[in-house]
Amino acid sequence: MDFFTCCVMNPKRKHRVKISSFFSPENIEFYGDPINTDQLVLKLLQNLALNYGIGNVVSLFNNIYQNNRTKLLTNNCKPKIVTFPLHNTDKTLIAIAIAKNNTDNPPSESSELLIIITYPKANPDIILKVKKAFNDYFINPDFINEILQSKNSKSIWNIFDQADIFLADTILVQDYMDIVEVYLNESNNLKDAIDMFLKTKKLNIPVIDVEGNLIGEVTAKELMDVCLPRYILWMDDIDPIVHFEPFQNMLEQEENTWLAEILHYNVSVVQKNEPLMKAAIQMTKREVSQAYVLDDKKLVGIITIESFLNTILRA
Repeated sequence: MDFFTCCVMNPKRKHRVKISSFFSPENIEFYGDPINTDQLVLKLLQNLALNYGIGNVVSLFNNIYQNNRTKLLTNNCKPKIVTFPLHNTDKTLIAIAIAKNNTDNPPSESSELLIIITYPKANPDIILKVKKAFNDYFINPDFINEILQSKNSKSIWNIFDQADIFLADTILVQDYMDIVEVYLNESNNLKDAIDMFLKTKKLNIPVIDVEGNLIGEVTAKELMDVCLPRYILWMDDIDPIVHFEPFQNMLEQEENTWLAEILHYNVSVVQKNEPLMKAAIQMTKREVSQAYVLDDKKLVGIITIESFLNTILRA
């Protein structure tokens, strides 16, 4: 077993794994016009097949890339990262393409940077760590420009190697949380909540105070509980209320009903610097579909079961 495999397969080793250990200068290719993203993906798969024997390239391209192309390329970030889970392998491999268009524009505007990663399908931990390592460094546009301005594959590999990009020891909640885009303020009323439910199609909406601290959530279930008090649920004869009288009462008072009256305070939360697995455990134990991510008390993100499973099972 080589050093790379030993480090990846034995998480108890104290050696930190560099991102540059997953590829070599031979896995970095340059292309000019005309070439599109699909062609680049196929060529990089062929590169890895030639150097490492990763299997049937056409099958990988058609069954994994083409079937999931929309999802894989929806992000607008640079570089584009395409992942390929493989069976019967214990190694993670990387190939990089730089497509330099022949224009007078700066490299950052006229060039495309594409990375493909093949990894063991049964080991989602490794791909999450590799993607995090890339994302952390590609936040810096200067790092991207330095790569795009390089003249050969050896210099690009040296950039990655000398940058000391290491895999994280643990994937944290903040690494893969979603930003909260829908929320209510504690000063909002029931009308605001109803409008937000209908506009966003959300079933759970967090509520924050003036400092951005999470104080609870309003749910569609709580809204129904307001409309249908417990005694109505136990009525054998619903003839007196078949014309939605309970909803009429609620609608008449929606502008005078404050969220505090229907707020659900006991919500599932996790701190941003805790392991991502804790969010999954929290949601499962609490039998809820999402956990709010806090920085101390401030609401900074959200983890949903859907996004968690998508991240882990289809990284």
